[in-house]
Amino acid sequence: MRVGRIIDLCINRGVEYADCTSITYKRLKVDYINGQSVVSQNSGDIYILKVLSRGSWSVGAFTKLSDEAITYVLKKAAANTVKNIKLAQRRPAQGGYVIGQKKEICEGCVPDVVDFLKSVETSLREQCENLQSFEGVVEGLVKTRAMISSDGVNAYEVKPLVVGCFIARAKSSEVATTEVFGSGGLEVLEKVSPQELIEELAYKLDATLKSKALNPYYRGSRFEVVLSPKAASHVMQVIVEEFLNARSWRWHLKDGYSNL
Repeated sequence: MRVGRIIDLCINRGVEYADCTSITYKRLKVDYINGQSVVSQNSGDIYILKVLSRGSWSVGAFTKLSDEAITYVLKKAAANTVKNIKLAQRRPAQGGYVIGQKKEICEGCVPDVVDFLKSVETSLREQCENLQSFEGVVEGLVKTRAMISSDGVNAYEVKPLVVGCFIARAKSSEVATTEVFGSGGLEVLEKVSPQELIEELAYKLDATLKSKALNPYYRGSRFEVVLSPKAASHVMQVIVEEFLNARSWRWHLKDGYSNL
């Protein structure tokens, strides 16, 4: 049943006001781990029907619209103890908010996403000899929402979103991560340079390795003796700065210590 039809039926059954919001979503998720990819896709619809009947509000959520949905919300309104609610008059109006997609993220783009993740892994393994595993997760979500009301105040919106998470793990257990996200379709991912991702992950792994090598509390540290408080404070300063470097690629808090 159409949303406009459900509004007409509600008015015919004596409600003072009715509106129905339809929400449609499409979701794509690509998990890529060491050359193997797993793809999951799903979609769905939900309808939220709200009525004001004899001074009482009632709201119900349904996967499809039918006469039973109207009966359900009317029964809820009749059982509501709060009565005598009145609405102020509104002028009919329409509004919308739409974010466009040059390339739809949830329709036929799986090969492009997998190829992108493969290119990142291949180049990262060429640059990082210590790399043990690479994982990339790309998720696309398109949410469409439209509202039709009995007094002519209607609205709609379309919001596509892309989120990518990339994780590199070294053989010595260090982990580096980075994320990409934005509103739009597949073009959000295409604007990201694979080389930039690789450089960031490699830099973070290297900075983490340096900080662990200098930390006396880690096994394999170069410092096997008990340091004086002053010497220990200098070492900890370097450790902290390298740790911050590993977590702040885009700001480059410290460029030194390359010879340590």
